[in-house]
Amino acid sequence: MLRPTPCYVSYADQIRLTGARAVFVPTTEENEFIPRLEDVQKLWNHKVKVFVINSPCNPTGAGFPTKRDQKDNGFSH
Repeated sequence: MLRPTPCYVSYADQIRLTGARAVFVPTTEENEFIPRLEDVQKLWNHKVKVFVINSPCNPTGAGFPTKRDQKDNGFSH
């Protein structure tokens, strides 16, 4: 399960409770705490079943881009 970070502290434990393995996608203030496509692609493999995104994100308050913006940055088709 891919999860952007920083994130709410209990998410890792909640993911583990489901039997899944948490893999964290780093984000930075420079990219407004939105995961970069190239960082997601580096971590994505055949075992990944879920990429969790909540918007706005706790604790940063970052909102995920609109559908139009997602197409521009390669997250959507």
